Order: sequence, then C-alpha cells, then structure tokens
Amino acid sequence: MFEKCWILHCTFLLGLFFQTTVSREKFAIEPTNQVVKVGEEATIPCRIVNHDGDVQWTRNGFGLGFGRDLEAFLRYKIIGSREEGDWSLRIQDVRLEDEGEFQCQVGGVGHLPPMKSRKGNLTVYLEPDPPEILQISKNGLVRTVSGQELQLFCISRNGKPASTVSDNSA
Repeated sequence: MFEKCWILHCTFLLGLFFQTTVSREKFAIEPTNQVVKVGEEATIPCRIVNHDGDVQWTRNGFGLGFGRDLEAFLRYKIIGSREEGDWSLRIQDVRLEDEGEFQCQVGGVGHLPPMKSRKGNLTVYLEPDPPEILQISKNGLVRTVSGQELQLFCISRNGKPASTVSDNSA
C-alpha cells in the first residue's frame, strides 16, 4: 500500500513540476483596430510568448502564408524580432482592397494546441475629390442676376466614406 501511494505521490509531483516548468504559448500583444488613409502604412501588432508552432496571418479568414516571408503579398511584410516573438504585420502603400479583418494564428505542435489571436479590423479611408459646383459653365463662370438669390449645388466624388458638403455660411 505504501508503495502505491509513493508512486502516485511521485507521479503527481512530476506532473506538477512539468506543468510549472514547461512554458505555455500565449499572445502577449494581439491585433488592434487600425484606421489609415489610402497610400499610408499600417502595422498590425502580434507578439507571441514561447511559441513553437508555425505562424500565419489571415485576412477575412484567408491565410496569407506561413512564416515571415509572404511572397504572394509583396506589400505585406512580417516585421520585428523572431527571438522576441514579434510577428507584427506591416502593410505598405495601403489600398482600399486591404480593408478587412486580420488575425494572427499559431499552428499546434506536439501537445500544444493551435492558437488564434483576437481579430483586428483595418479600415481604409480615401480622401474625396475637391467639391465641384454643378452650375458652372464651360468657361468656369456662374451667371446670375444682380439682387436675386442664387442657390448653388455641389458634389464631391470618390471619398470613402462618402463625403458630405454643407453650407457653412450661417
């Protein structure tokens, strides 16, 4: 009986030892929401403590590739130090089509299960074209009669989000 208790006690202590000495993978820094203008640079953070598995980024659920080299996405680059567990994603010359939901993922290895970070949204803005007065003639003039009220209509195109034009004379 004493022998069985001793074996159980040793097994428990060994389990406790390995559980406390073997480090667990975890995210130290996860993706955050980013807002950038077209043409700017975006950096979406991801830092992993004690990672062993392969790392990949996804955009809208689509895998961008494993490791630090994303050959299919020339404007996308993994930056930071591997030794520090930094797998932040830099997107250069951001375009409207880069907008979406990004996630950092670590593949499972051995007894460690795969991990997924929280998701971060990249929102991309496009500056609108300058407003245009719609009643302007080909020579750039607006005709009116002296003493009469003139109502002008204008439009601003191509903004994201869509722009609004308002009267600020009041």
